[in-house]
Amino acid sequence: MPTQLITESENGHELSLQVHDTFQLQLPESRMGGYRWQLLQTGEPVLKSAEINTKAAGSLPGQSNIRTWQFTVEQPGSVQIHLQHRRPWERDKPAREFVLTVKAAA
Repeated sequence: MPTQLITESENGHELSLQVHDTFQLQLPESRMGGYRWQLLQTGEPVLKSAEINTKAAGSLPGQSNIRTWQFTVEQPGSVQIHLQHRRPWERDKPAREFVLTVKAAA
């Protein structure tokens, strides 16, 4: 199965995969305002995660960046990936949240 691309539009959804499947998660972040995505739940040990890059969403100054992680299914199970888009120094409610449930079969 080719690598699936998951974006912010899948927030709150469920993804069904098999062991050894991979997917990439791409989320826009407002780094000019100091906001970054923080990965709070990685889905381990069912998933193995790695941040693979951050790139500008466009060529104009001040545009958002796109941050990308790759996840690989390591074993069967059901887990959640949870991220918050916030400024590292602020402890109140995050600007945005992203949650994805992953169900992995053998």
